[in-house]
Amino acid sequence: LIHPAERSKTVWEVFLAVLVLYSVTVVPVRIGFAWEEQCESGLFWFEVVVDLLFLLDVAVNFRCTFHDAADQLELDARRVALRYLRFWFWVDFASSIPLDLIMYISLPGYCAAAGAQAGGELKLLKVFRLVRLLKLLRLLKINKLVSVAQQEYGVNPSLVELLGLMIRILAVTHWVGCLWNMPAAYYYSDDNLTAEEQLGRARETWLSPLLLAYDEVEPLTELPPVSDIYVASMYWTVTTISTIGYGDQHAVRGFERVLSIVIMLLGCAFFGFVVGGMQDIANQFDANAARTRVKLDLVKAAMHERGMPQPMVRRVKEYYSHYLSECADAEAEKAILDELCPPLRTEVLIFLNARLIESIAFFRGQETAFIASICRMLRPSFAAPHDVIFREGELALEQGNATLARTFFANALQKTSAVRCRLSLVRAELALGLCDRALRTTREVIKQDANASEAYVLRALALFYSADLDQAHKHLKAALRLDPDDAEAGRTMKKVRKLERHVDAAKQAAFSRNFEDAAREYTQALETASAPQHAPLSASLYADRAATWLRLKDFDATLKDCAVAIYAQDDCTRAFVTRASALHHLGRHNEALQMLEGLMQTFGQDTQVSAAYKRAQFEVRKERRPDYYALLAVPSVASTLEIKAGYKQRALECHPDKNCETEEARAAAEAQFKLLGEALEVLSDDVKRKLYNEGYDKAAIEERVQAANRAASNHDKDGCCRGGGCS
Repeated sequence: LIHPAERSKTVWEVFLAVLVLYSVTVVPVRIGFAWEEQCESGLFWFEVVVDLLFLLDVAVNFRCTFHDAADQLELDARRVALRYLRFWFWVDFASSIPLDLIMYISLPGYCAAAGAQAGGELKLLKVFRLVRLLKLLRLLKINKLVSVAQQEYGVNPSLVELLGLMIRILAVTHWVGCLWNMPAAYYYSDDNLTAEEQLGRARETWLSPLLLAYDEVEPLTELPPVSDIYVASMYWTVTTISTIGYGDQHAVRGFERVLSIVIMLLGCAFFGFVVGGMQDIANQFDANAARTRVKLDLVKAAMHERGMPQPMVRRVKEYYSHYLSECADAEAEKAILDELCPPLRTEVLIFLNARLIESIAFFRGQETAFIASICRMLRPSFAAPHDVIFREGELALEQGNATLARTFFANALQKTSAVRCRLSLVRAELALGLCDRALRTTREVIKQDANASEAYVLRALALFYSADLDQAHKHLKAALRLDPDDAEAGRTMKKVRKLERHVDAAKQAAFSRNFEDAAREYTQALETASAPQHAPLSASLYADRAATWLRLKDFDATLKDCAVAIYAQDDCTRAFVTRASALHHLGRHNEALQMLEGLMQTFGQDTQVSAAYKRAQFEVRKERRPDYYALLAVPSVASTLEIKAGYKQRALECHPDKNCETEEARAAAEAQFKLLGEALEVLSDDVKRKLYNEGYDKAAIEERVQAANRAASNHDKDGCCRGGGCS
């Protein structure tokens, strides 16, 4: 077996690359200009030898090893051969068949000198010679050889791209030039014609202007040399593809015009491809410089638009110039690392951060996987002299640890009363949803300095998270009056307005009983607000959406949103009431009652809570009362006679005298007999039955009947009925 990096194989592949370039250059010329060599000439046999050498390369490739997907060298001869047979064997074999040698041996009239044969046979031979175009498949070997060179020898990809683009330009230009002349060549190159007849036919093609130029110097008696025709064809091709088109060479015959149109259309696309390819390659040669230029242009445009002062512009440009020239493209590097498999990603991270790992004592003795995980979180950064890298406490806030930041700034305020420190504490409190504290602090700061625009912005945020959107809007306007370029105030203003639109749309949809749209708007409002977990705004929006889910009878979603709202604000009575309603719909009345009993201790004066509590009591008593209809074995629409008949039958069955086997049986029968009496008493009375059907138990029914009797008695005592005032 042959190793892919073996020196002899490298020499052989370079030699083959030269032969490939020769083949893809000569074959189009021989076809496009009807140029044939005598069979006895050295060039004919040289090309036969070239074909045989490519056949030899086919045999060599059966013995060339390769690296598999795991980057291991494959040494199994059978697998090597099978891999070659899958694709490359058929390309190499089709392009390496020695057609000239085969036709020379099998067809005596194949050679160009066989002019005595019949014209039909010669035309057939010319058509058969087009099979030589298969040799152009050898150009695919160039891509294969380039891939091997990049993989095994680490050739610069940008240099390979540049050379590849140049070869493509030359190859396409050469092929199009040969294609342009091919219709004319097969029109005037009939071997049965004399030289003058061939010249006459050539004057009827695109060669007419060229032949007229020759005639001005000396009248022609035969066709010019193939080299002159080739140069003229290449001249037309270059001027056409490059979109210049001087017009001194042009199509004459109909087919030439059609071919000219096709070439011009393809030439426009090819010209754009070449220009784009050159730009890409130029960027690849110095990708960092190109990235720096693009970024600096964007930065300069942004700073100019914002009207920043020149000293600040200069500092920003210096920062980016140094940062982009010294630091790698972090986004591109992260994207590449994300696509790598974990083992390879670890190796790359260790290699890229080798100097850093060696210089930090913390990494010594640590596991490779741990070091790689830390390196993956690193991001390049640059600080100019005297720049503040970070302020103590603010780093914790930026990383989302608001509790730690609040502790730090609270301790710092014991030593200083700096406004900066107080506003940083406000930011930490807002991140935790402590809006009341933030409002107090910002009010004090604004009293001390009425021009502190940041204090107005933070107070507006506190009001926003407190669900007071109108006041938040007013404070943001005040902040923008003080500093029209305040980006945070502008972003918050947009957020407030967007939230107002969603909330108004949700309320309008709910009013129109379009609860699905209302739930959707509340969801978008929650996404827009992005409020802290314990902010009143979060509790309010979740409670509103829970009420919408309740109307849609999605009780699981209702309970979930109520739980979030109660966790955000434990005094959100709307969430408690909505949760109780959902529990009632699910038949969990005891759970609703227990929850509301605790809530009544704090919010007993709240009418909504009080009403919900009474309903929970009612539902629990309703759930616990006996089913009189089932006891009497009658339907709920039974008449009084049916109820009395049912009572008699059930009384006979449950009478204590008939169930006196044991004391327990007699006691159970007595209790059952007593319930039957209660059932008869309630269901045989129209008023009591109506109250029972509404859900009241026996005690509540007695209370209501007694209340009605007292009201009637008091009414009679007033004497209005005797006086005729009542009807």
